[in-house]
Amino acid sequence: MKNETEIAMKIDAVDEVAYRCSLAATNKKSIEGLKQRYAEDLSRNPYAGFLAMRNDADYPFDHRIEMKHSDILDCYYSAFSRHLGEINSNDTNKIFVYCGDYAFEKNAMGEIRRIKVPYGDSRAEFRKYHDLEQYRPIYVSIGKCLDFESDTNNTIIFTNLDFYHLQRNFAMTMVQSDQSAAKARVLKLVEEEKKD
Repeated sequence: MKNETEIAMKIDAVDEVAYRCSLAATNKKSIEGLKQRYAEDLSRNPYAGFLAMRNDADYPFDHRIEMKHSDILDCYYSAFSRHLGEINSNDTNKIFVYCGDYAFEKNAMGEIRRIKVPYGDSRAEFRKYHDLEQYRPIYVSIGKCLDFESDTNNTIIFTNLDFYHLQRNFAMTMVQSDQSAAKARVLKLVEEEKKD
């Protein structure tokens, strides 16, 4: 994805955390000071302030209301999801998760329906892949699958892991770090799943 989109995602994630924190704040002035301090941290080192939030001794929030780590991760994914529509399919990292082979068949009433078949089944008419950085999956006819899968620009993942689990891990790592770290994280998850 383009750097502008990645930066916009990261800014949105910071804004969302700040917003959620402000809901739990007991002192508006303290929140403004906190936002200012984290904005300064971000200008020096992206996400330094963001990550320091959990360990800040001056955390100006009501001690009864705490922002959980899972809430911050939700902010990362939320920011990523909001920007998915802005990512041109030519600008993605081309990480595709294989989602199945499909064929069409007629039922007893003559209606045509799509059915999932095993990988490489002779009845298969197309394959479904989902790019981790896109909303919609893509469908590739069986005749073009070999070219698609052997394209060196594409990373095809064959796994039993849930697509949205992989997408969420990609998003959280990308917002916390960068795109190459996110890709490495997803590939590591797939490798660990294959060992089990």
